[in-house]
Amino acid sequence: MADIEGIARRIYDIIISPETVTGLINGGLSVPLDYGYLIYGIFDTGSRYQRETERSLKVSDSLSNDATEVYALLRSRNYGLLYLLFADAVQPLLDAINAGYTERQSVFNRIMERVDQYLNTNAEAG
Repeated sequence: MADIEGIARRIYDIIISPETVTGLINGGLSVPLDYGYLIYGIFDTGSRYQRETERSLKVSDSLSNDATEVYALLRSRNYGLLYLLFADAVQPLLDAINAGYTERQSVFNRIMERVDQYLNTNAEAG
């Protein structure tokens, strides 16, 4: 059984957290650095490429095992790299989607209703 309350709370925390915006900005700012590493990787035949490949495979395997339906959806649209970049931030959303697939759509709906309640309660208090 999905932890409806826990998943909803984690989604709410991501939505209201200033760290989410900071994390997305930092992720965007790291693109030039990533290009630098890419160029360096062309000339470096050492282990960096191997480490990154292993990490990517581990994350992909983990998603494939933990959320098969979500993995298939991302894979069919070639969104695997996008998931790797934002895995931590989107994990609660993936948990909610997976709960909808594996349990019932009504479970997903209940999670989203709880998120809505958290947001409305916060808006009224603020």
